[in-house]
Amino acid sequence: MLPCVHIARPTSHRIELTLSGEIDIASAGELADAADLVLAAAPRDVGLDLRQVTFFSAVGLRFLLNLKENVAHHGGNLTVAPIPRCVALVVQASAAAPVVTRRRVLVRHSGPDPVPAAIRPWY
Repeated sequence: MLPCVHIARPTSHRIELTLSGEIDIASAGELADAADLVLAAAPRDVGLDLRQVTFFSAVGLRFLLNLKENVAHHGGNLTVAPIPRCVALVVQASAAAPVVTRRRVLVRHSGPDPVPAAIRPWY
């Protein structure tokens, strides 16, 4: 499935970016173009919806982290809708997991399956 990027501007201060399909090296150029368009608009708030993503590689993770950094650098906020399991697994396996507790890493995702214990830290 080819990736799809949809950008909407519901208000003058907010942009909503929706990604769907497979986010991998083949979609890197499209993701970079979308990030450029979003940042050029200088919104105060950016919403990122990944619920329709079916595959998420390190390219997607790099896009997510760079977008967050660049939006913050311009004084904005990035909010991410609940993420699908394929995104949660990549975030979980990286050092970018948003919430770490003593026994487990928690990532909110929209799927019914819990994050497999095999990728939770053992400490």
